[in-house]
Amino acid sequence: MLIVNDRIVIAHMKKCGGASVCKGMIESLPPDTIDYWGYTAAGEEKSALSRRRGKVWKHSPVADILNKLPRSRDTSEIHLVSVRPWWDRVGSYYYHAKRYNGLDAKKYPRVTGMSLSDFIRSEYMDDVERLDQFCSDAEGRLLVDHFVDYDRIDDWYSTIMARLGVANAKLPTYNQGRKKFADGYESLFDAADLAYLRQEFAGEEALRARLHPAPWRIRRSSARPAAPSPRRSAGPPAAPPPPG
Repeated sequence: MLIVNDRIVIAHMKKCGGASVCKGMIESLPPDTIDYWGYTAAGEEKSALSRRRGKVWKHSPVADILNKLPRSRDTSEIHLVSVRPWWDRVGSYYYHAKRYNGLDAKKYPRVTGMSLSDFIRSEYMDDVERLDQFCSDAEGRLLVDHFVDYDRIDDWYSTIMARLGVANAKLPTYNQGRKKFADGYESLFDAADLAYLRQEFAGEEALRARLHPAPWRIRRSSARPAAPSPRRSAGPPAAPPPPG
């Protein structure tokens, strides 16, 4: 999570390109104009400490950003980076966990030998955010001004950086593993797994329908409660994932 000029808030779920956006801004914008949690060694330490204290961290939902900093909704311009299909986020996070586990068995230890089908029914799915829950308050009211389409993130980045005084900015690429599937991850799930996941992401599907067609934006005046995705049972806080 990153804030520019004490107004523009960049919020992002995991596996949506947000780390690249925030790192690019950190490298390009004057240090005294930004505040951030994550992305650099000092930022990751700040994020981890803040999270342990029950405050904001790198992947804080929008409601937490507003309530825990705190920030005024009226003086915040909130960008959600980005709207990526849930099947791609789930698949990407699964292979992310498998890759890190393969490099260090102490990371994501329970994923060792775990199939994708088992993964989606495991406690690791608590780490894959639901879009509707991530960007709404407890009553389901949307808190985001700009929903950035994952497939248009480069254009959005160039536009907002130009607005911030950096012309011809190109989105850097960080934390990207080898591309495995040209058409995304949806084909990896069988019919039963897709049916299960559609129930898990029902509220997100309803919200995505409201955001179509692009541009992915809802004005505050039209933001209204939506049926939420089912919330998973509460458990102990998950350990923060590796930077990315």
